[in-house]
Amino acid sequence: MARTLNRLTANQIKAAKGKQMLPDGGGLYLQVTSDAAKSWLFRYRWKGKRPEIGLGPYPAVTLAEARRRQMWQGPPLQRCRRGIRRSL
Repeated sequence: MARTLNRLTANQIKAAKGKQMLPDGGGLYLQVTSDAAKSWLFRYRWKGKRPEIGLGPYPAVTLAEARRRQMWQGPPLQRCRRGIRRSL
């Protein structure tokens, strides 16, 4: 079964309230900690661990920008063996 990408819509993001993690697919999540605090996270597996990279706060980082940053972060993780590139 194929994994679904780009699940979230702008309306779902604006309406999100309460503490939750909303998946967009491909390891991209919107973390909602309160009505006013939303941020983008990229989760992945690396050597048996599940680290996260913060991609920025919403709405300063839009859905389209978060997806672009997530796509940038994903392939280098698969290619490199020495660690994570943190600069965006």
